[in-house]
Amino acid sequence: MLKIAKEHLRNSKMTYLFHLTHSLQNGWKCLVIFFSSVIHAFFPMFLKQHAARGIVEIYNDMKKHAHLRKMIKQQDKK
Repeated sequence: MLKIAKEHLRNSKMTYLFHLTHSLQNGWKCLVIFFSSVIHAFFPMFLKQHAARGIVEIYNDMKKHAHLRKMIKQQDKK
């Protein structure tokens, strides 16, 4: 399992600490997006574009990473 983790970090070109903070930040952003979407579902007049903008922000950030660009290209082919 440790070997797989090291391989993932190497492919991601990230240190453990950078990967940790990056993943936690993305997780937090997703959680905020989830709650803003729930609020918007019940009260459509609030947070009209918050979730969509947050998703686009995360997507654009992920496109900066080579291994994720490869994954995105594979998904686009489907």
